[in-house]
Amino acid sequence: MYEQLEAIQKRLNAISHAVGILHWDNSVMMPSGGANERADALATLGEMSHEILTSDELGECLDTLPSVDLDDWQRANVHELTYQRTHARAVPSDLLVALEHAIVACDQVWRENRRKNDWAGTVSELKEVFNLTRQKAQCLGEALDLSCYDALLDIYEPGLRRSFIDPIFTELRSFLPNLIDDVLSSQPVCEPITGAFSDHAQMQLARDLSSRLGFDYARGRIDTSHHPFSCGSVDDARLTTRHQENSFLQSAFATFHETGHALYTQGLPADRHADPAGRACGMMLHESQSLFMEMQICRSDAFLEFLHPIVCDHFDVSDRTGAWSKSNFRNVVRNVQKSYIRVDADELTYPLHVMLRYRLEREVLDEVLQVEDLPAAWDEQMQELLGLSTAGNYENGVMQDTHWFTGSIGYFPTYTLGAVTAAQMFAAMKADIGDPANDIRQGKVDHVLHWLRTNVHSKGRLLSSMELIKAATGAPLTLEAFTAHLQERYLQTDS
Repeated sequence: MYEQLEAIQKRLNAISHAVGILHWDNSVMMPSGGANERADALATLGEMSHEILTSDELGECLDTLPSVDLDDWQRANVHELTYQRTHARAVPSDLLVALEHAIVACDQVWRENRRKNDWAGTVSELKEVFNLTRQKAQCLGEALDLSCYDALLDIYEPGLRRSFIDPIFTELRSFLPNLIDDVLSSQPVCEPITGAFSDHAQMQLARDLSSRLGFDYARGRIDTSHHPFSCGSVDDARLTTRHQENSFLQSAFATFHETGHALYTQGLPADRHADPAGRACGMMLHESQSLFMEMQICRSDAFLEFLHPIVCDHFDVSDRTGAWSKSNFRNVVRNVQKSYIRVDADELTYPLHVMLRYRLEREVLDEVLQVEDLPAAWDEQMQELLGLSTAGNYENGVMQDTHWFTGSIGYFPTYTLGAVTAAQMFAAMKADIGDPANDIRQGKVDHVLHWLRTNVHSKGRLLSSMELIKAATGAPLTLEAFTAHLQERYLQTDS
């Protein structure tokens, strides 16, 4: 009977892989004219997956297997397929098809209209995405006995609930403003690093840096997209970045972030690639891996010492004084400021950006706030949290992120929870293997990557994210390591 289940798993994995690559192509290469046909293809593949998950064949397998003697991986596969089947049976396939079409249409409109700062031309498509997502959440909520928002959280991080998020966000909301003010009043003054940095040079730098961090280009690739992301499988991992002509830092740190995701993907158990339990854990844990690399490693003093000459060499900088000095480079990278764009935000202000989105998407989903009123609510929250107004500035306000426009409603909290997890994992790693600063200063991340491979990546979904965090760090997830990390890094007085 388990052999029959393995055959089903293999079909589901093949469909999932095809869907992932089609989404990647949609964001990286597909001409805008292909949107309708792509939506049809994705919807059809979604229907195929839905039919398999809701089939009597799978149901009979799952009903029979618990009485069979299974090993840990097999039990985990049964658990994952049961979870997927429960979700699939809760939502009608015609609703999923309609949502897929709405997402592709909204994404295309958003890409065109964001650069034109055209909110009015995007509202109707976004309303449809929220409407259909709400219907999906209601179906899931009824099946899982959850609120609509908790049902969406469960998609991205199984078992995650508002009851866990809210106390953490409340504590951070109380802790961060004073710390931010202290840092702003004491951090070194930095001189902007300016210049004309070609797309080609930035991509060469991105490839070099991701390779140094351990990304295997024989099993992956890097491209550009409107919004950086990572996807793929163990032997076909994809990441993207984006470039700004007058600054290479956005591209570099987007690359570090997405490389963290891709390293997790490449580190999953290769012999389990078709298993449901061979996939990465929920997105909270996935974001912890990207933020472990981007924040814990790549913004550290040790890595910035290593990074500075590499960047200078890539951009042919011979005069390494003034703006291009090592100390100024460090200060620019670690500069804290209240800014509009989430993906460019520093470690201290980033959680405030997430809290804003967390509140607004819940209110729209609960129909407390209408989609049409999002810009005004966004502006109000930005002024309250960061002292900035986005009135009329839709491109850098409500339209800046891809998530809502591609149906990823309920995803945002995983970023901050991922940062909290990364800090706790980094502290645990140091306790296990010692401080890796000397190795990192020389560009050696082998021991760090080995610890992640051993304690996180190779585990797949044998454990839930919360169980894996406790196993890897020796304690449940708390804010202790994260707040200590922020204070240690940003309140140090040396420059």
